[in-house]
Amino acid sequence: MDSSRDIRRNGLIWVALVVVSAASFGAGGSVGGTGITALLLLAAALKLLLVGWQFMALRSAHLAWRLVLVALVSGFVGFAYWVSATVPIAAL
Repeated sequence: MDSSRDIRRNGLIWVALVVVSAASFGAGGSVGGTGITALLLLAAALKLLLVGWQFMALRSAHLAWRLVLVALVSGFVGFAYWVSATVPIAAL
């Protein structure tokens, strides 16, 4: 059974996810550019890491699994940013 501390942490993480999602939605409607793209990708990475750490129990997992998650998220964000900066939108 979850302790009250875990329940409180889950609630705070959930609120943070909702706030970051709402901010991403608001920023996504603005004029594009590499700055907005970077902001949206960092918000997505933050959400993925929060979900992984809290709700997939990677906080208590072996260090190797935590490093794999961070490497995958970093690789995804880097690749997506590179594609958005180099490929014209008309080509997508």
